[in-house]
Amino acid sequence: MFRAGDFETTLALVRLQLVCERGKEALGEGHNSIGDLLPGYFSECGLREVTVYQSDQATPLIPPEPYGGRCAQQV
Repeated sequence: MFRAGDFETTLALVRLQLVCERGKEALGEGHNSIGDLLPGYFSECGLREVTVYQSDQATPLIPPEPYGGRCAQQV
């Protein structure tokens, strides 16, 4: 259930996300939502039987371990 300020906060966050995505694209740094648009682009180009899969599994971002996983004292 939304409280009084929730809608305005959510709207502001969505607007910020859109501005950031458009700015990134304008700078030539990529397009965050291109995956959502590709099936439509493929269809416009005449491709048929386009199949779309969506994964709900997040890919973990694990930084590399310094010293090959060994403690600094072991090096």
